[in-house]
Amino acid sequence: MSFTSAQFMLFLPLCIVAFFVLPKKWQPVVLLVASYAFYASQGLAYVLLLLAATAVTYCAAHIVSTQQKGTKRKAAFVAALLLCLGSLCFFKYYNFFNTQLAALLNVAGIGYIPQKLTLLAPLGISFYTFQSLGYLIDVYQHVMPLEKSFVKYAAFVSFFPCVSSGPIERGTGLLPQLNAPVVFEWENFAQGVTRILIGFFKKYVVAETLGQFVNVIYGDLGTGLPSVQNFGGPFLLMASLMYSYQIYCDFSGYSDIAIGTAKALGFTVMENFTRPFAAKSYTELWARWHISLTSWFRDYIFTPLAMKNSGGRCAKLKGLFNLFIIFPISGLWHGAAWTYIVWGALNGLYMVIGKITVKKRRKWAKNNLLYKKKWTKDVIQIGIVYLLFTSCIIFFRAPSLQEALYIYAMLPRGWGSILAQPEIVVQTFARMGLTWGKAFLLLFGIFGLESLSFYAAQDGLNEGAYVRKLPAVNRAVFYYICLLLLAFCGVFGANQFIYFNF
Repeated sequence: MSFTSAQFMLFLPLCIVAFFVLPKKWQPVVLLVASYAFYASQGLAYVLLLLAATAVTYCAAHIVSTQQKGTKRKAAFVAALLLCLGSLCFFKYYNFFNTQLAALLNVAGIGYIPQKLTLLAPLGISFYTFQSLGYLIDVYQHVMPLEKSFVKYAAFVSFFPCVSSGPIERGTGLLPQLNAPVVFEWENFAQGVTRILIGFFKKYVVAETLGQFVNVIYGDLGTGLPSVQNFGGPFLLMASLMYSYQIYCDFSGYSDIAIGTAKALGFTVMENFTRPFAAKSYTELWARWHISLTSWFRDYIFTPLAMKNSGGRCAKLKGLFNLFIIFPISGLWHGAAWTYIVWGALNGLYMVIGKITVKKRRKWAKNNLLYKKKWTKDVIQIGIVYLLFTSCIIFFRAPSLQEALYIYAMLPRGWGSILAQPEIVVQTFARMGLTWGKAFLLLFGIFGLESLSFYAAQDGLNEGAYVRKLPAVNRAVFYYICLLLLAFCGVFGANQFIYFNF
């Protein structure tokens, strides 16, 4: 069962009714049963892993909470970390690391043939592992109190709106809500449904439409017959720029559905995106992109490393290294492939360069004639950040490093032919299936989404809450347009959300 399935459209209303109709003391039980039913619908084989991660971190949290000092406390904490991270690494990275080990041994003259295991990474293992470990670390560091109820804690770890692909919730955010009876409020329900509608619009009207054209150019990568050789650099660049916005709409659309589902049940969970492509610096971009994951790495990896390495002659250098290293780790978290690691490393490099050059760039900006007007400065900075992000996303999209580098090698080609023969543009768009109607649909959809996000941010609201505050007529028009475009322009099919792969 996924958010886009017909089963979910039946499951969610039944879950909401059961959650609010049954006595309030049963709410955590209802939520736990619903969450495990949702997770089990993806396959029963890995339900035990979810339960094991829950039990291990629950027991470890009890030990570290009751033992204020001593080796037993530290041993329980470390053991839980190793068990959870070990399970994650085995299912996601065993074959990858085994293959890399074989390559190193063969270089050293030691013959080793890796035995690949047929492993399917459990749905959401990266997300629920980080969610449960975040809680354990918070209890260990006395950031939050122990949750004594196993039912409530298990409902927190398996919370079905977030278990598949996030947001990665914190115990400090969700557990207090699970400990208080939830009363049905129409406004919460309406905001939640509105957010779900926006998520479907992002996914099926914008992301999937963009994906049609991206796949025409990138589609044969990995088959040995890359179709990119049939397209010049301008169209490769266009497809890459499209993919940046496609993955944003795909993942933020999923997040909207998850957040909206939680809101319909009366829960508030963490926002995952706040207008990332309005960022004017790379640091700002990553403060707005996949917030639940980047803040997890910041709080549980970067900050402890920064505190440990503070002071001394090399403190600044160590700080830059700490900043850099979380990005390759984030890349590896996304998948067991060198493309993801390079994607992360390139993002980390941009972040480090940005930190090093920030003073010089500010000084240069004061003397830049193009920056005299604020709107030109904003447009240029936003454009540069988007291009830098896209330069990384090529590695995210390509199946291998070889094919990513092949795309880079093709980018400089074909620009002269377009200037000499402008009709090539129209012909290539026709080959891609990019008609005037679909181009207008994309422009309208992207402009509409960015405008909605802008005005919502101006009011300090999320998109669902902002729409609900509009006058009744405006609200009705918004709903009508969204539903109309979904019905007649949505690209439906078997396509899952991109982040289901992670």
